[in-house]
Amino acid sequence: MPFNRPIPDPTPRRKTSSGLESLVQAEKLMQIAILLAKPERDEETSLQAIQAMQTLLDSLPADVPALFRGALLRDLAERLLALPPHHALRNLTTIEHHYREALACYQHSERPVSVGYIQRALGELCLHQGRTEEALPLLSAALQVLRESSYERHKQDAAWIASTYADALDRLGRLQEALSAYSEAITLQPALAALYRNRAVVFIHLRQLEAAESDLAQAVALDGHEQSPYLWYHRAQLALARGDGAQAERMLAEVLQRDETFDVTFVRAQSAWLLGDLAATQQALRQACQQTDMEARRAMQRDMERLFVEHPALAGRAELQEIFEGK
Repeated sequence: MPFNRPIPDPTPRRKTSSGLESLVQAEKLMQIAILLAKPERDEETSLQAIQAMQTLLDSLPADVPALFRGALLRDLAERLLALPPHHALRNLTTIEHHYREALACYQHSERPVSVGYIQRALGELCLHQGRTEEALPLLSAALQVLRESSYERHKQDAAWIASTYADALDRLGRLQEALSAYSEAITLQPALAALYRNRAVVFIHLRQLEAAESDLAQAVALDGHEQSPYLWYHRAQLALARGDGAQAERMLAEVLQRDETFDVTFVRAQSAWLLGDLAATQQALRQACQQTDMEARRAMQRDMERLFVEHPALAGRAELQEIFEGK
């Protein structure tokens, strides 16, 4: 997101104080940082931009306007977050600190829409780190601001925030709340196929399978094709909810045909269990658990326990529970 601040006054300034002189220098540095941070720049120039922003941040006088400091902090956080996942400078603790400082600055400057977008960024950052409970109030606050905006772009973003909020609720097993949030997202943007696919997952968890199938059909109608790997992944989940492991495997093959990098490990563990292959189930489940954080493992455990209840005659429950418990 480009840095957004008032255009500097071009009127020549008198060097009346060291504070004003520092601010003039800071504005010049910021102009350089903005040019370096353009999205089309390569990683090297992005790193130069980050260094320029950090230098500027360290040189700001104490009386600099809060909005100026907040805009710099926000842009720096976004540039750091955009670095490759394993880059040394992409430190999520540092990025969160910059966002939280920026949030305070924008709140002080009474810029509610910008506050909402920063809350969204913080919420998504918490989700990425498995801190779902912390993410919920941030996403809820962002949604409240943007849903009330009269601008279409804000309403579109509000729909995606509602979807992210719903996903967080689903992770925590708060299914009815998740369903309501997804339905709000669809109300805001009824032509987005992805929202129907996402809501179908909650219907599957609630075992409202006809509603899930209807949402997936609506997604296909909106897309005009069946090429989304998520469509076939959710169809695999739907097959599992119906107790059909073989059909789930066929759907997973369709997923991988469209995207060979798509992670199907957990659903493959579930289908193997329904097919009576305990060894394959254990192997896939261990792999799935190793790839996720504690909250995601709890969500997977809830999902697996639904199958345990629905298929009490199948063997291996105790062995699989031990995997979830890290044994």
